[in-house]
Amino acid sequence: MTGRPVTRIVILASGGLDGTDVVTHVTRALRRHAGRRLRSGQVQVTLVGGPSEQAAAGFTGEFLGGLIRPGHLSLPARTFLPEVRVRAGAAQVDLDMQRVLVEEGGVQDWLPFDQLILTRHAASTPDRLPGQAEHTYQARNGRDLQRLRTALDDRCREGQPTRVAVVGGGRRGVEVAAAIRDRLTRARVAGEVHLLCSGPLLAPLNTTHPDLTVHVRGTLTRLDVRLHEGQRVSAFRAGEVCTVLGPLLRADLIVYAASGRRRVPLPGSEALRRDRQGRVLTDRHGRTPDYPNVWVADTLDPPQLGDQVARTVLGRSLRPPGPPEPAALGLGRRNSVTQVMGLTVTGAIGWAVRVARLLRNLPRPHGTQLILDLLRPPAPAPPPQRLAGASDAAD
Repeated sequence: MTGRPVTRIVILASGGLDGTDVVTHVTRALRRHAGRRLRSGQVQVTLVGGPSEQAAAGFTGEFLGGLIRPGHLSLPARTFLPEVRVRAGAAQVDLDMQRVLVEEGGVQDWLPFDQLILTRHAASTPDRLPGQAEHTYQARNGRDLQRLRTALDDRCREGQPTRVAVVGGGRRGVEVAAAIRDRLTRARVAGEVHLLCSGPLLAPLNTTHPDLTVHVRGTLTRLDVRLHEGQRVSAFRAGEVCTVLGPLLRADLIVYAASGRRRVPLPGSEALRRDRQGRVLTDRHGRTPDYPNVWVADTLDPPQLGDQVARTVLGRSLRPPGPPEPAALGLGRRNSVTQVMGLTVTGAIGWAVRVARLLRNLPRPHGTQLILDLLRPPAPAPPPQRLAGASDAAD
């Protein structure tokens, strides 16, 4: 024993793929900068609120599109990141005492931290819309995606005409809508895919990367994804998406891929300053103004955040934030739009670059498994089906 104090890093997740992305990059940065201390236990990383299985972040479209086999998207958390301890959800946080109240199986205990990282929505809880839990499929984590994939597989196998409504015009919603539309087309299953956005498509990415957004819009049009911008969904019924004006659209499958709104702060986090949308405010390094050992993953890209946290653990000065990670979106089978050195690369080449970036973050056996899935030839398409009244949607 060296007698050095233990540095405890706690990452609060909201149960989605965002936690996987953040904990992966933080752990990689610690391996690079403080590998010996991480292996010896002098630096401990705990993920609170993450699922027991970690899904490969970024492969939502490939999984729903049928490229990745069922069961291959996720790994047990211990296999995915052996250095990371996984605990159940947080019930409360005490920022002054530097501890998190963890609840598992009805038992609560306090978990101390030296550095606390809040992933997207971890410091707050999005309100669920009426009917959301009962009538929609979610797209937040591996379990949600497996449930949706099973429903898609069943309908494609049986050739059932399918109308799908995807709620959420951000990156996740675009990837889900494009993958499902491409999947139905290749399976020759008649149907429609509708993408509903409360505001403009891909906001706020549409202002920082207008050329990328133009390409995405054109691709969705070519895929025949029907776009509904400025439609704020207020409730769900069985087979119906509703706004405040009444039923908007009938659908066989409804996928909720939005981030939610009217967020309720996690108990104990009320002292963190927030903007009008409930997002926690930070400095340029990703730290909260009043608690410099509390980080928010929304501010920096996960690789930059991991580097800053690792430098803090080692007592080094923080680096000025670099340019954001190049944007990339999946747009159907082996099709992506990706930024490379300031250029926008599309199609199969864009897909290959995007996938190569994502595979760098995975353990080698898991990455190899996904490569074999991604490169296997597609299954032959069944005979085409016809959708009766496919174009009829409730106004």
